[in-house]
Amino acid sequence: MYLAGDPELGSGATTTGDFLFEHAPVAMAEADVRSRRLVRVNAAFQRLLGYDEGELQAKVIVDFVHPDDRSTTEAQLSDLMAGRSTGFEAEKTYVRKDGSPVPVCVRAALIKGHQGVRAVAVVNDLSEQRRAEHELSAREQELAETARRFDRLNDVQRRTREEAERSAEVAAAAQTLARTSIYVYDPESDTISENSHLAEVTGYGTMHRLGDWLSIVHPDDCGGVRDAVTAALDHEARFEKRYRIRHADGRVVWINDVATILRDDRGSACRWVGAITDVSEHQQAEEQLQSRNADFETLADHMPALCWMAYGDGAIYWYNRRWYEYTGTDFAAMQGWGWRQVHHPDTLGEVERRWTESLRTGREFEMTFPLLGWDGIYRPFLTRIVPVRNQAGEIVRWFGTNTDVDALKRTEDELRLRTAELETLLTSAPISLAYFDRSHRFIRVNRELAEINGRPVAAHLGRTLHELAPHNAATLGSAIDKVFDTGMPMREFEIANDPASQAGAQRHWMVGLFPVKTGHQVTAAGLWMIEISDRKAAEDREKLLAREVDHRAKNLLAVIQSIVQLSRDVEPDSFRQSVIGRIQALSRAHSLLADARWDGVELSQLATEELAPYVSIGDKRLHVGGPPILLRPAAAQGLGLVLHELATNAAKYGALKQATGSLDIHWNVSGSDGAEQIDIQWAEHGARDVVRPQKQGFGSTMIRATVERQLRGHLSYDWRSDGAVVTMSVPAEHLRTERVDG
Repeated sequence: MYLAGDPELGSGATTTGDFLFEHAPVAMAEADVRSRRLVRVNAAFQRLLGYDEGELQAKVIVDFVHPDDRSTTEAQLSDLMAGRSTGFEAEKTYVRKDGSPVPVCVRAALIKGHQGVRAVAVVNDLSEQRRAEHELSAREQELAETARRFDRLNDVQRRTREEAERSAEVAAAAQTLARTSIYVYDPESDTISENSHLAEVTGYGTMHRLGDWLSIVHPDDCGGVRDAVTAALDHEARFEKRYRIRHADGRVVWINDVATILRDDRGSACRWVGAITDVSEHQQAEEQLQSRNADFETLADHMPALCWMAYGDGAIYWYNRRWYEYTGTDFAAMQGWGWRQVHHPDTLGEVERRWTESLRTGREFEMTFPLLGWDGIYRPFLTRIVPVRNQAGEIVRWFGTNTDVDALKRTEDELRLRTAELETLLTSAPISLAYFDRSHRFIRVNRELAEINGRPVAAHLGRTLHELAPHNAATLGSAIDKVFDTGMPMREFEIANDPASQAGAQRHWMVGLFPVKTGHQVTAAGLWMIEISDRKAAEDREKLLAREVDHRAKNLLAVIQSIVQLSRDVEPDSFRQSVIGRIQALSRAHSLLADARWDGVELSQLATEELAPYVSIGDKRLHVGGPPILLRPAAAQGLGLVLHELATNAAKYGALKQATGSLDIHWNVSGSDGAEQIDIQWAEHGARDVVRPQKQGFGSTMIRATVERQLRGHLSYDWRSDGAVVTMSVPAEHLRTERVDG
């Protein structure tokens, strides 16, 4: 049905159907079937073939059809003329004005209501689709030739076709046949006119406004689409964009949106004539092609051999990364027949003769010859070249590999050397060695370890840990499993024998495990053991000595305490108590360090110990927390005195004086590696009428000196009415010996 004309559309478009025909972004033509001539064509059809409308109307249809498709085209037109058919859909090849072929899909249908026999056709350019299909097919063949263990890739489905609905008018017939949704947008009234096929693409009903359409555009694409539409309306003559929409059933649909923007005399956009095509399958094909390309490039670049590809005539157009690394060249020097410059003069002639013969006959090429490396040294390479054929059996390219046989020989020699070294290590090493499989069975074992178990070497092979070393089977078995699962070595740990099994003789070993890999796969777990029984005995003696030193140091501090008490009896009791408290704080820190063999003290442990005289363990008034931090010995002593002084003040004047008061001590690590600092906050709550001291006493002076001078940190006080808040920020390097893994 034709609609009344719209004067704004111009004199050449008297109906909506004519308007859509002339401005549709897809190629459309109307033909007189009897005379085989075109009655009219739109601009897209003219662009497709390179002719203007007058040139096309002077030709019969088969003039621009490829000779291979002319007989089929004549038969289809004859069927339309005789009434044996009302339309057809076929892929064929047209010939452009410049003589170049273009693959197309033609969908044609008879138009009723006209004198004579008329048909309308929609022609889609398949060039890009064919290119993608051809590239995908070629890449699949190359990938299959390179990685023979890979399964052949499935061909991408080209598209789904649905039978076209017959229509009584040109515009409706063309839109339906093309599987393309044609729409008109009026920017002034913000209204959209569309054909019924758009609902099939979206799953929604009629879209009346631009906002309705943007509401179904995928969120990731919506902003870009909105900006592109705005730019096109402002100053463009054509709009084209591929983007995603959300179908009513939840699917994501890729569409290609192409439009022509018409403008009035003032240059303002007055009509937007667009065509929307579902290109989901084409998008999938492109993504699959990109994936196959990436797979091929990754595989080829990581092959140990030099790889390259040539056109059917032998001109090389691609090398893998390994080629450039070996030769020290680039593509500009190597493309085509540039490879000659890295061949030895003595063999180049024979290589060229045999390669030319393979190009002529299509037979595979195999030969060993030297290639020049980046270091100026020629090395022998085994070269194999195989042809890659298309479905018609024609050679479209060649795939070649060059394998360094000199490197292979060196590798074999290196393997023999490493095997001999392993045997020597197993038989001569003064440590115990063994290799295990996944089931914890002994694969290899040396004499040192066999003697520990009291059995000969041969008696271990094929036996499990549980059978030969039941006392440590669970511990060692768990470690072996971890090596297989992670592919990483295990940190050293200690094990001991079962004293009951060896007449009460207690022995200790340091044990480590490591993976044995073939490629990236763990094939065995290696174990080494070093006896540390003497070291353990020495450590026990050292601990005993440390306890003795601690005892003696405490005695010394007790003497100092007594001297202070006796020497200062003229001073107030408070002075004696403060001195005693400080010495006791040092003593507590000293004890913690002695227990840890002077390796350091955990901050949380130090805080708990220093507050113990004032708040019992488990008291809900005290909250201590933060990440595990191991303090240096000097820092532990200084920080112990700081915590003691703060606790003493809190007990006399602050939160710990009140039964309802509480104390929070928290810390954290801030900053990045190399510039970390430890922030400690002492926060009292529930004190009464706390005021800032008018002057600093000895304790406050000692706190500031310790934090700012000894520890190179920063100290701040916040005197709140319900309790003091003290913040200390100390560079980690002056406070921490290491972070404790908690």
